[in-house]
Amino acid sequence: MTALPPDRWRRVEQVFHRARDLDPSERSEFIGRECSDDDQLRDAVEAYLAADERNADGFLTAPSPGGKPLEPGDRVGAFRIDRALASGGMGIVYVAEQENPRRAVALKVLRPGLLSGSAVRRFQFESEVLARLRHPDIAQVYEAGTHDLGRVTVPWFAMELVEHALSIDTFARANNLDLRDRAALLARVCDAVHHGHLKGVVHRDLKPSNILVDADGNPKVIDFGVARSTDADIAMTTQATAVGEIVGTLATMSPEQCAGVPEDIDARTDVYSLGVMLFELVCDRLPIEVEGRSLPAALRAIQEDAPRRAKELSGDLETIARTCLEKDRERRYASAAEVAADLRRWLRSEPIQAQRPSVTRQLRLFARRHRAFVVAAAVVFVVLVAATITSARYAQLAIDRAEREETQRILAEISAEYLEEILLAAGPIGGGNRMTLHDVIDRAAETVGAALAGHPAAEARMRTLIGDAYRQLSRFKQAEEQLERALALARKQEDKKLEASALAKLGAVYVQAGRPTEAVGPLEDALACIEGTVGDEAVRLELWNLLGVARFYLGELDAAIAWHKRALARRRELGEFTAVGESLVNLGNAELQLGRTERACEVWTEARALFREHSPDHAYLGTALSNLGWIRQRKGDFSGAEELFQEALEVLKRSYDEESPALAGTLRKLALLAVRTSDFETADARFLRTAELLTREGDRLDLAGTLADHAYAYTRRERWSEARPLIERSLATYAEVVPETHAMVAGPLYLSGLCDLRDGDAQSALRNLERSRAIRAKTLGEQHWQTANSASLLGECLLTLGRTEEAAPWIEKSLPILRAALGEGNPNVRAAETRLAALKGQRGH
Repeated sequence: MTALPPDRWRRVEQVFHRARDLDPSERSEFIGRECSDDDQLRDAVEAYLAADERNADGFLTAPSPGGKPLEPGDRVGAFRIDRALASGGMGIVYVAEQENPRRAVALKVLRPGLLSGSAVRRFQFESEVLARLRHPDIAQVYEAGTHDLGRVTVPWFAMELVEHALSIDTFARANNLDLRDRAALLARVCDAVHHGHLKGVVHRDLKPSNILVDADGNPKVIDFGVARSTDADIAMTTQATAVGEIVGTLATMSPEQCAGVPEDIDARTDVYSLGVMLFELVCDRLPIEVEGRSLPAALRAIQEDAPRRAKELSGDLETIARTCLEKDRERRYASAAEVAADLRRWLRSEPIQAQRPSVTRQLRLFARRHRAFVVAAAVVFVVLVAATITSARYAQLAIDRAEREETQRILAEISAEYLEEILLAAGPIGGGNRMTLHDVIDRAAETVGAALAGHPAAEARMRTLIGDAYRQLSRFKQAEEQLERALALARKQEDKKLEASALAKLGAVYVQAGRPTEAVGPLEDALACIEGTVGDEAVRLELWNLLGVARFYLGELDAAIAWHKRALARRRELGEFTAVGESLVNLGNAELQLGRTERACEVWTEARALFREHSPDHAYLGTALSNLGWIRQRKGDFSGAEELFQEALEVLKRSYDEESPALAGTLRKLALLAVRTSDFETADARFLRTAELLTREGDRLDLAGTLADHAYAYTRRERWSEARPLIERSLATYAEVVPETHAMVAGPLYLSGLCDLRDGDAQSALRNLERSRAIRAKTLGEQHWQTANSASLLGECLLTLGRTEEAAPWIEKSLPILRAALGEGNPNVRAAETRLAALKGQRGH
């Protein structure tokens, strides 16, 4: 967004105010003289003048002469009037100075000519509403009261002053914002409006002049003078709107507002107005023109006429706008948050949620994108029909029963083979096209028992395939259910091959769901099932790989590396490039955890090259890219890290749906990157999104780690009380899936000790820090930087307790390890240096 810097805005204001005082016939020459060849200055001044003329009833207009204005120097409460700023429908807005704390504020005073009971109630209601809202993109109320003007007493409230403000449409024109910037700006407005809705407040008068944008491009929603609260405490006492009373600005009113039925007003009313603003921001005109119409005709048009079509608005952005502008509020977005989400999906070139194509269109698009799936499904259908016909014919001819059952079994297994091709092609790990096969697989799960009744071996195989498809879609509960049923069927048939297959897939579910303790048993049992058999090489190699991952999650890193190297060597011999890449990614994870960063980087780089050459849409390519980004971040190359993380997300989104927990790992790394660059607002949003993805049905270990990382972000800001509940949730989640001595548990224990220490409870801190250091020393080794980090903080804790000589070795030995691993300037290194200085101070050096 190309916003003008503050010093440029001061120049814009100077030229604007002088031009506004001139006769319109003299303005053009004056502007040409003052702006000369400065087109940016000229555009901004002209946009400001146009807004001044257009917003005759808005917040930005000059003060109305109808009310008695306060004079510069007058005092209202604790505020000294500086100058009149603007006049809205309810009051006059002044720039005022507050002495303590010293700041400029916008002081809004009810116009003396509007002292009816309803006007006073509405004005007071606005201040109460604003005082309840706490959002960076909503103008904040500081104080409210009444002021004696001599003959009358008027209410007032002081709120945040938006410096160098322009209405959102004027700002967009003055800065020549492109379509993407306009959509991104409106998405932030949607966030603010949604915050109001969560607090029970419907704005009811959203329009461009009520969305101010400062010189840095930050929006502020203002003027809640006609808002409606959905909370009973306010709605019942202060702001009743009579049936048939129309409140708001006509051009952006919703159909239900025009009808004047107050019980129909809810969050979707504001959604409609957001749609009007989106249309206006994109097309520079209203979706339904009301200018020049009588009031009844204008109200009827808003309730009955379809929004005009505009060439500037097309594709998914048009769908977003038209969904907001639906006459029937049931067909609109349910919330402003949904509008924001779809705008951001559009910005990321992702499918939007509002698009609701017909069933016929969905099938046509599905067939066009996934021809192989449709053909294979048709073949399965033909085979199943053939099985039924053949069975009936044999029955009719009274052929031997055993022969008939054998024929049915063969045909059922043929159908399973075709379904195997379909499901494996559909799975994201397979590197195929991005498919959303939830409905297809649900249907298969519902019907497989009846379809293959009497054929337990075929049913076992089919349920194994369905369970694995659920795993690849991160639907772990359904996957486990199908695989348990497949396992029972296989054991009943005493079919070791089927049993091994079901056990292997079940172990994979436990690994992917972050339940490694439960995974080891099924995986080892599966290996035992195929011991000494021929033709099960692929299954055996996958079991080695999965056992390596399970041991990694259990903190048994040497065992993990041994399994991965074993699988990798055999896969290299077989020339299975994609499988080699998978083994390399997993091997790199274990190497990094042991502190062997360069070795991890080498194997991930090799994996990236293999995937790019042989399987560029493979989900493991996304993992390799994400891991390499993490290395870049560790080395301080933040822009390089961001680039790799974003590339990783693009790869993963080609395989997974945007709600998939598979995206969480990269989002978590992006959140930590934002912490490293001190962009904590972005970090918080990314951590919350990551936790949201993982909470529904994701990896419990990843969830626990994400909670700990978010807590770390709060400790960086010394917000200990906000970090604590996240630490407790992290430890509780770890306790569900790993032993209390697991390497990953050491992280939240370290953070818990840090919070205790900063809150003055050094004794509690000592217990947590001793546990953290001991776990890391055992699992990672004494020379690992994480072990050194725990040791350094443990030393500070002992120093705080007055145990200086016990503290000394921890502090002194940890600093060189941290410097070597993390480099100068790292926050952990700086903290360790401070502790060493404190130690020397206590020793009197």
